[in-house]
Amino acid sequence: MRFFFENRLGLTLRLGEDDVPEEEPFALDHLEAWQFKHRLLELRQTDESGSDVKASAVLLAEGRLQQGNLGGVEYRHGAVDVAEMQAALEPLREHLDAPPLAVEVEIDGVTIVGAVAGYHAASGELAMHRVGALRPRDRIETWLRLLCASCTVDAPLRATLVCLGKEAERREMRGPPPAEAREMLARWVEAWERGWRTPLPFFPNTSWAWVATTKKEPMREAAATWTGHLYGESRDPYNRLAYPDHPFGEDFEHLAVSLLRPLREAMA
Repeated sequence: MRFFFENRLGLTLRLGEDDVPEEEPFALDHLEAWQFKHRLLELRQTDESGSDVKASAVLLAEGRLQQGNLGGVEYRHGAVDVAEMQAALEPLREHLDAPPLAVEVEIDGVTIVGAVAGYHAASGELAMHRVGALRPRDRIETWLRLLCASCTVDAPLRATLVCLGKEAERREMRGPPPAEAREMLARWVEAWERGWRTPLPFFPNTSWAWVATTKKEPMREAAATWTGHLYGESRDPYNRLAYPDHPFGEDFEHLAVSLLRPLREAMA
C-alpha cells in the first residue's frame, strides 16, 4: 500500500517520530533481538569453529550488543535459541549450501527474473528459514519462490520452512504440478499489475486470517486481525488512508481466496 501512494501518487505521509529516550534500555527490543539472532546465525553458519568469542566481538563492534555484563547476558540467551535453530537446520545443510536457482518465468507478458536460494535439485525440495515466529508473509514468500522454481525446472516441488518462535518450528509445503503453478503465479501477477493502478484490498495478515480460519465466520477472524491492538494492519497510516473504515467486501474475499487458499491447502 505504501508503495502505491509513494511511487504512483507521489504522496508521502509524515510519520510521527519517537522522542529520544531519556533512559538507557537494559534489554534489546523485539526488533533488535531479531536482528541480533539473525546476525548470530549468519556468523555461526560461516564460522565452522562456532567461536562465541569471535561472534560476540563482531556483534559488539556492529553495535548489536551492549557492553559489559548486560551484553553478555543477552548473548548467552540468544545463543541458546540460535543453537536450537542450527540443530533444526542441520538436515537441510545441503539445501542451504546449494547455489541459487536462476529463474526466468514469463507470465502474460510479464517476465519474472531472479534467483531462488535453498533449492536442492536432487530432492526436488526448497528450504527457507527465519529466526523468528512464522508469519503469513513468510508463508507467502516461500510459496511464490516455490511456484517460480517449479515453473523453472518444470517439475512439482516441495518446500520446508523452518522458523524460530518460542521453539524451532518446521512446516512442510507441497507444490502443485508446473501447469497449475503457472496458473497460480498468473493470479499473483494480475494482482501485482492491479496494485500499480489502484489500492489493493490485500493484506498478508488479515487476508491470511480470512482463509486460514476453521470457523464459520471468517469475517470475525479477519476483522480481529485487521484491528489487532498492537500490530493490526489497520494501524498502518497508508492502509487507513486507503480504507478508513475497513477493506472487507467481495474484492477482499476474492483476492484472499484466489491467492491464498491454494497456499493454505498446500500446507494442510
